[in-house]
This record gives sequence, structure tokens and C-alpha cells, in this order.
Amino acid sequence: MQPFDYVKPNDLSEVVQLLSQAKGQAKLLAGGTDLLISMTGGGMNPELLIDIKGVPEMAGLEFKAAQGMRLGAAVTMAELAADSDVRKYYPMLAEACEAIGSPAIRNRATLGGNLCHGSPGADTAPALICYDAMCTIIGEKGERIVPLSEFFADRMQTILAPAETLVSLTLAAPVADSAGVYQMFRQGRGGYITLVSVAVHVDYSEENPWAWRIALGSAAPTPIRCRAAEDILRGSRPKSPQIEQAASLARADARPTDDFRASASYRSFLVEVLARRGIEETSARLARGIE
Repeated sequence: MQPFDYVKPNDLSEVVQLLSQAKGQAKLLAGGTDLLISMTGGGMNPELLIDIKGVPEMAGLEFKAAQGMRLGAAVTMAELAADSDVRKYYPMLAEACEAIGSPAIRNRATLGGNLCHGSPGADTAPALICYDAMCTIIGEKGERIVPLSEFFADRMQTILAPAETLVSLTLAAPVADSAGVYQMFRQGRGGYITLVSVAVHVDYSEENPWAWRIALGSAAPTPIRCRAAEDILRGSRPKSPQIEQAASLARADARPTDDFRASASYRSFLVEVLARRGIEETSARLARGIE
């Protein structure tokens, strides 16, 4: 590990100022579960570490029924998984957080770190995309709000400029009748690396019955939403032919690559299997709730 400077700012304006002055040579430190690994063995050598754990604008969880939920970027996976409002209104997110690493990792790893690392396998991303998460980004040019579905630029890359930071995410207000399932397939017994993840969610209202969202992780260079599959299912409880077609369309959207963990063809197969299971289970859960 190369020498670096360390600073712990007290507010968001100081974070932005430090990022601007560093001209791309700084990294934000929250949990450090990805960052420190990259610094010790992954060739990352920042000149400055900016510890954001004490920045109030990036902390905390706040739920309002009519507006949705605000998630601070520095909130840990353990905090998210244990929060009563997350578990009640956004259960897929709690499931995704609980699936990450070990308890020790979840007590350190943060939501912002999970997303800003840019990994296509970010476990929280598919669930958050299904919940229409919006990202609040602050930089030297001010604030901008971006859908999480547009936050990922390429493999291990986000749209953040060098002097920008993700401050928080906002989830849409929950619909009274809804259901969702988060599924993932991991390498080996007890493994922590997700080969493929699929989030399936459906809302039901008189104005918009059976409104589906499907998102994939570790199936393309970035987490992706499967809109063609959603359209096939929209409007009524799907029957077997629709479910099979939607799962096939989800597989068609996937653009996995071969690596030492799994082949592209195997990942594509997993997408179709998990999408089918997710649609069937989500459909059954919602039907039980509205009948």
C-alpha cells in the first residue's frame, strides 16, 4: 500500500471542496470493505482518503408514507436490514442487504460503497432499481438527481465525476398492495460472490394493476432493468406461457461474460431460472394479498 493522507470532514461542503482540490486523486472512505482490498492488492493508490462517516447529510434513514424513504449513502447494510420501515415497505432491499458478506462485513459496508464501487454484482442494485430509487449527487457544480438505473456507466464505472459524491437515495412511496422477491445464486457452499441476482416486484392498484419491475445483477456490465419482460406481464396475473416468455426475455436482456467463476452461458441460464421463479413467487404473494 502506498502512502496517503487522511482527513475526516464534518460536513458535505468540505467533502466537495476536498474532492475538487484532489483533482481525481482522492477516494471516499465509509466502510472500506471494497476500498481497502483495492488499495492493498488491486492497484488503487489514492493520494487522499476522505472519511465520510461523520458527515450528517450522508447518514440516517427517514420514511414518510406519502413521499417514500430517504437512505443516506453512509448507512450500513446491517442498519438497512434491521430497519423496521425497510423491512415492512421495501423488503427486497432488506433481503439483499442480509445476503451481503458476513455479519462483520454488513456492520461496516455501506449502501453508497456498494453502489459507487460500480460492480455489476452490487447486491442492493436490482432491488433498488425495482423500487425506482433516485440518486442525489452533489459536486462542485451543484446537485443533480439521477435514477439509479442510469447511475452505472460500465463495468466498475459510474456516472460520478471526480469531484462528485453520492449523498443519498430516495425510494418511491410504497403502494398498498405489492409484492417482491429477491433471488441470487452464489458460487460454492457459503460463498459470498453472487453469480447472478434477480429482483422481481409488482404493484397493484385500480389505475395500474399488475405493474411489474424486473432487474438483474451480475448479468451484464451494469445492473439492468428488463422492460420487455415487464411489458409481457403487465395488466393481469400472468399465466404459465407469459411467465415463460418473460423469463426468456429477461435472459435475452442479459449480456454476461465468461470469467473464472462461471461461463456466460451458465449465467444466462441462471437468469432465466431465477426470473421464472421470482415471477411465480411474486405473483402468488400478491394474489394472496388482494384476494
